[in-house]
Amino acid sequence: HALDARSLVRDVFGPTVGIANGVIPETVSGHAPAPCADLCEYDVAAAKAALARAYPNGGVPSIAIDYDATPAQHTLAAKVVTQLAAVGITATPRPHDPAAYDDFLANETPDLFRLGWVAADASAEAFLLPVFASGAPENVAHLSSPVSDLLLVAASREGDVDERAALYRRAERAVLEQRAVKPVVQYRTRYLLREPLTGLVVDALGGAFTGYVGMAGR
Repeated sequence: HALDARSLVRDVFGPTVGIANGVIPETVSGHAPAPCADLCEYDVAAAKAALARAYPNGGVPSIAIDYDATPAQHTLAAKVVTQLAAVGITATPRPHDPAAYDDFLANETPDLFRLGWVAADASAEAFLLPVFASGAPENVAHLSSPVSDLLLVAASREGDVDERAALYRRAERAVLEQRAVKPVVQYRTRYLLREPLTGLVVDALGGAFTGYVGMAGR
């Protein structure tokens, strides 16, 4: 609740990217309009109330922000420090060598950490199962939820497209209910074409395919 994804995206990445309101990107089947509602949406009062419930006598522990040390992530970490401080959480940036960052997440003990994910295909399963299923190799946050696991399995076996998308939406919600994930940014792919183009197909992840290219006057 303490992190404002809209301002983080605006101040760090600018207009070239989108604001993520959930785990499943907006172009992928199963995306819900507001999966973060009441769970991870920006709400300073809710963040302060949650801290008061967790630490009624004060003594909120300080945390580290782990990230791969690139210019954009340096800026993002600094903005996150400021937003956390506004609700009463002291955080310290802890940058890591980008070449060793994945190994750190897999084998060490991160606190609040940046996790980027490029899915293998344009499906909700590819954004949920490898990262959030209990025991999955890329589940570096060690999330574990029988509810989300069962929903993911049910969705993967569902033959009806609409029913499968609904199950993935429920699985995403179950993941977010663990309050361990804050969606911030989703990247976009843009194409600039110099000539008229026919037969172009762009998939949900921005991949472009074409069977025939027609050049006007050439």
